[in-house]
Amino acid sequence: MAANADKWAMLNGGDKTLPRFSFHAHTGDLPTDLRSKQLDKGDYKEDYKGKERGQPFGKPQVAVMTSGGNDIGLSSVLTACVYHLWDSFDQSCDKALAAAQTKIDSRELFNELIVAMTDVAWAGRNAGGANPSESFQVYVLSYVAFFNDQDPGCDSMNVLTENANALIKKVADNPKMYGVIYVDGLDELYNGHRYCEPGHTDSQMIDAQTWFWSPYSDYTSPSEGPTDALTSTGINAQQITSSAQDILDFVFPGQNRKVSETSTDSPPWEWAGAEKYPTYESLMTAMLADTQDPESDSKTPGRMMRTFHPKGSALGQHANVLFDAMSKHRNPVTAAPTAPTTPSTVPPPVCATTGNAFNQPPVVDYITDFCSNRDYWNMVIVPPVSFGTGTTSSGLKKASAITETYDHPGTSDDLWLGLSFSTEGCVGSFQFGMGSDDASKVEHCKARLSTILNGCQVDTIDKKLGGTITEKCAVYTVQATSKGGEILPPPAGEPRFSCKPTDVSATGGDNSPFVNTCTCWYEAFPKSVDIFKMPKSGNCDDTVKTALFNNA
Repeated sequence: MAANADKWAMLNGGDKTLPRFSFHAHTGDLPTDLRSKQLDKGDYKEDYKGKERGQPFGKPQVAVMTSGGNDIGLSSVLTACVYHLWDSFDQSCDKALAAAQTKIDSRELFNELIVAMTDVAWAGRNAGGANPSESFQVYVLSYVAFFNDQDPGCDSMNVLTENANALIKKVADNPKMYGVIYVDGLDELYNGHRYCEPGHTDSQMIDAQTWFWSPYSDYTSPSEGPTDALTSTGINAQQITSSAQDILDFVFPGQNRKVSETSTDSPPWEWAGAEKYPTYESLMTAMLADTQDPESDSKTPGRMMRTFHPKGSALGQHANVLFDAMSKHRNPVTAAPTAPTTPSTVPPPVCATTGNAFNQPPVVDYITDFCSNRDYWNMVIVPPVSFGTGTTSSGLKKASAITETYDHPGTSDDLWLGLSFSTEGCVGSFQFGMGSDDASKVEHCKARLSTILNGCQVDTIDKKLGGTITEKCAVYTVQATSKGGEILPPPAGEPRFSCKPTDVSATGGDNSPFVNTCTCWYEAFPKSVDIFKMPKSGNCDDTVKTALFNNA
């Protein structure tokens, strides 16, 4: 942890305070599970111990993810080619490898992965932890080859890993604009630390120099294997036999079936009663549920599911690679961050030169009232074309602008305050409330509106004209109008909605996830575009305004 604190300090102006880490990954999850079960909006809850499956996403600054292994059926490959404890009825190692490669080559997996990565990026940008929201990044880790490449019996599995990494890198290159970054360089660090390494591994592969857990590894000790400081005298050699017996006792309760009865000609998955668990995954899921019973002393699912996962020593190397990637892709701060945000970090205003004049003093209170309105904080600001149904897929309200008018004393004018989405080529979304807590959300808003109020027409306090501040896609406005006037007048007449087939030449061609989609815009705002689902007619002119491709 001390080493991690030093590396984190390099990115944060010397501040060694490590951010809170939340772990949402779950063995066996597919991209659909990631999106539906790991991205629940809400503050992280410290009292969720033992309930990580329902833990809200919180307010992260970065996310680290791996994805794809479960989709290609890695557990089936390991079961068929390595474990041989349980298998589907007709799948050989060659069939499992072929099925995994077919999945890697499929357009379906490409699309599933790119949607998952994009959804994590959007969830992070809308969570409120990154300031500005566009600084949220997703670091996608590669997979590591499990076996020494000199082992002729394991070449196929290593090739499968290489092919999976090539796909994941290709996918991650597409949503770069949303802060998705592919992290390479892990594999070479495992040289000399894989399964089947000459000189220090035997058939059990439990030595500390092997960075993956073995099914023979002592599950009752923190030791990573013989020769490390925590080596115990646990159950090592007997553990795999006890796991096999545990499986037989679970699948055939009360029948007293023994491991000695199994053979190549009579594997247990072909015995009567085994059809309840046609795959290794279904068997482990059932046994894992059973181990939640306080009367159960079986550790078999934990032993087997831990196998092929990195040990703590290896994860330290993962951290080094990640910090190196962050140093290359994140701008380091020069001093420890302060809260609330101070006006010195605010862009300069663009001051109005014409319009209705107003007195400065009352507007100070108007700004505080506007920025403190909690009803606005969770609203998602989007360009007009992205309004859709008016709510995001997670149920948050959308708006293209949030404005408030105040009666200005001594005049018949309205004082307008507003936060809107720039229509000058911006895409995406942001939330009204920007900050890590209530105070910083209020101060972030006040700092920008106050900079307009105090930084424009500095030679007067009673003839202010206001102006705007544009910060990335957010436009803050202070201005007075005649009663009933608008600071953001809508385009004349019904705005024309236009669409065309999405150009996928830069996002993977025929393998792009945006194949058979439409890119649309309002002609009044031609630089603000979004991607929509292709209508059944196949004609983009028939696109429905609510059919957004991504409604995050």
